[in-house]
Amino acid sequence: MICMSKVIFRIQKLKAAVSIRRSLKHAFREQDTPNADGAKANQNQHVGAKSGNEAMKKIRQRWPEKRRKDAVLAIEHLLTASPEWFEGKTLKEQNAFFSDGLRWLCEKYGSENVVYAGIHRDEKTPHMYAYVVPVDESTGRLNAKKWVGGAKALEQLQDEAATMAKPHGLERGARKSKARHKEVRTWYAEQKIAEATARNAKKLKLTRKDRLALVAGKTPKVVEQFNDQVKAFQLVYKKMKNQLKGAESARIRCEMSASNLNQTELERSSVIRRRKREIEASSREREALEKRLNGAINKEAELNEKIHQLIHEKDNFERENAELIAELSKYQDNDFGLRS
Repeated sequence: MICMSKVIFRIQKLKAAVSIRRSLKHAFREQDTPNADGAKANQNQHVGAKSGNEAMKKIRQRWPEKRRKDAVLAIEHLLTASPEWFEGKTLKEQNAFFSDGLRWLCEKYGSENVVYAGIHRDEKTPHMYAYVVPVDESTGRLNAKKWVGGAKALEQLQDEAATMAKPHGLERGARKSKARHKEVRTWYAEQKIAEATARNAKKLKLTRKDRLALVAGKTPKVVEQFNDQVKAFQLVYKKMKNQLKGAESARIRCEMSASNLNQTELERSSVIRRRKREIEASSREREALEKRLNGAINKEAELNEKIHQLIHEKDNFERENAELIAELSKYQDNDFGLRS
């Protein structure tokens, strides 16, 4: 019998703004996240907001002015699948699953209530999370009970999630399972305890009680303490390794940014040099035009002077011509001809 991978779907009701902001900081990696691989942070996707502040602002804008003190302000949804399902799945196949999940949430709550969603790919198993403000459009009030009120509604959510995921080769998990999800804050608490244990590790000794336990066929307490210390060192080592990956990734991104900056500076210098050449060519052209203009102005002045000279000569000619005509008229008045 082939065992199919399971669809995993959980919700968390958030009744305080500080809880929402803390959750968003985790979503946007705006706080230390030891269980995430910093080298893969650039593979995470965000839809609807680019930062925790932007997402929080959009969530607040959906809240009605009047609401109960104990009202659910937002519902955080998590959608993923059994880790083995992701093995061999292409990015396109994974995105198809998450896209169908987001589309289902928008249809169920109304797209205007699904304020922000994102996909984490920097943790062990890729998963999508979505933040919904449960505004009942018929009343304009916050009404989480309409969708997630009671065990029956939650069971229906699981059924709907399974129906959505079935085309992707996933099936519903066992009903009324006793398995419990470990919350992120519990995981962080375990990390803190592990760090303290590793930091204060002490040399263990086999006590009289331990010897008696060995004789009785039981596990000595010293062995349990030793195993706890080993586990603590393993957790701290894993966390430091993830931090090292994150630091290395940050260094590579910084080098790439510096390289891009240098390339940008080179391009900028090239643009400046080209612009400088264009300005110099324009300046030379302007100087040539100014020279031609000055030449034209001088030529105009010369022509004006010649015109004035010609006008003066014309006036003199007309005056002399008038004098000549007057002189000729004298001869016309006297009869100098010889009559026969």
